[in-house]
Amino acid sequence: MTTVAHPWDNEPDADAFEASELVCLMRRDHNGVWNGYAGVPKTHALYRQRRDVMIIVPEAMAGHELISTRIAVADLHGVVPRTLAAGAAAPLSVVVDVHGGLWSTGVIGEDHPNLWFYGFMCGHAWDFKPLDPITVQAYQTMDAEQAEALYRTPAEYRSYDYARVQTEALAMQIAALADVELAQEVV
Repeated sequence: MTTVAHPWDNEPDADAFEASELVCLMRRDHNGVWNGYAGVPKTHALYRQRRDVMIIVPEAMAGHELISTRIAVADLHGVVPRTLAAGAAAPLSVVVDVHGGLWSTGVIGEDHPNLWFYGFMCGHAWDFKPLDPITVQAYQTMDAEQAEALYRTPAEYRSYDYARVQTEALAMQIAALADVELAQEVV
């Protein structure tokens, strides 16, 4: 039996670094996929806010096309605009453009108690999950056409390098929102 080398075999399982002056963490989850996080301090407007907090879209983040695989579509209600307009109210998770959308918020571990993290994951239907037995079996037994129909596109493994670029992009966007205006809630 031949042993096949996989891209994830020589990657770390975690990393920590700084990008856009924010603490960034990367970790693999139980399916072997990368999750990336950017932490904001107490002085940041988004500290302790949920991913679906309504914000006023700043001019710098307006106009980009909304792509369903890059935003948290679950946080949209009603008609989805093609682009975001400056000054409009929108969920943070729709304004931030990152792989699979913004999926998580909160404190991570005991090492960073004064930071609130925003995160994404590379474990969606279109992503290859190297430690998920169902995904692995499906790709070993299905033909390419079946896999494409089931997963929308052939699942692709998202490497450390890919997740690092996405984590840095997340940090840059979250850092740019340090003074963002929160939309007033309608009662």
